Amino acid sequence: MQNGSHAERLMKIEFSCSCMAVGLFGSVAATRATVARVSAEAKVKCLSINYRLAPEHPFPAAINDTYAAYEWLINEGISPKHIIVSGQSAGGGLCLVLLLKIKENNISQPLGAVALSLGLIFLKLEKQW
Repeated sequence: MQNGSHAERLMKIEFSCSCMAVGLFGSVAATRATVARVSAEAKVKCLSINYRLAPEHPFPAAINDTYAAYEWLINEGISPKHIIVSGQSAGGGLCLVLLLKIKENNISQPLGAVALSLGLIFLKLEKQW
């Protein structure tokens, strides 16, 4: 999805929320307007992906899908230095797991990551107790 005039500068991968799979909520379609606005305001290209969900597609299907999207961008000639990965809700956690898989496979990390997920806040609180 491209809206920004300086879109060649940066690619952002957006992992949609998957915690509620009712109707369109949690899908690329549900986050399309938000991603388009981010693309326009930041003047970057954005790629939103649908990843396979459990229980129909057990672990690690979602992780493999996000990693495949990252590899695809690199194979298309986009430098990791021009990629930011992000996700909201379950996609936020998936974003962080992707960073670990990238490190595990010894390929270049993206420029940055934005993970928005209440679950991540709860993990921090649990460690403080």
